[in-house]
Amino acid sequence: GENKQWNSHSEIDPLTKDFVKKLRENNVSIGQVCSILGVTSDTARVPIRKEVVRTLCARLAQENIKDDIGKTMKLLNEMKEKDSEMAIKFQTDSEGRIKSMLWCTGKNRADYNHFGDVVTFDTTYRTNLYNLPFGLFIGVNNHFQSIIFGGVLLTSEKTEDFEWAFSNFIQIMEGKEPITILTGIRNLLL
Repeated sequence: GENKQWNSHSEIDPLTKDFVKKLRENNVSIGQVCSILGVTSDTARVPIRKEVVRTLCARLAQENIKDDIGKTMKLLNEMKEKDSEMAIKFQTDSEGRIKSMLWCTGKNRADYNHFGDVVTFDTTYRTNLYNLPFGLFIGVNNHFQSIIFGGVLLTSEKTEDFEWAFSNFIQIMEGKEPITILTGIRNLLL
């Protein structure tokens, strides 16, 4: 009668695990997953504990993370096959892991060639899962519409990371430098 956490409440059957996986793949929060499964704090009424659901969700997230760089590389390669003008640059660390990546499609490059005199760059965007800085090189076309010149994903926001991004962006754009770069980055000396 004093056992508050029964071992039977720590097991999730394969069907329920698959259901939880599908919910999480569709961005259903852990709290909502628990609600859908009918999980509450009262272990006397519930066949599964919240902690078990949280642990399962953490394990599923770790499994997805392991293959995310592979999925990203596959997607970029598929895009490159369809767009021969697409350019992709990677920066790796001392252990060969990808530290930063920069990409520009053929359309991005053509737009930059026509409208790349003024470029804005900002890394205020962050991905939800990894909290990595994501930056966009943006310009304005002759219709005063925002257009994207390229994207960069970084692992940090150090001066050398931005130097790498800017110099590789100019390299991809065949050496054409913008007349003006507007950025929200503080304390950046180029």
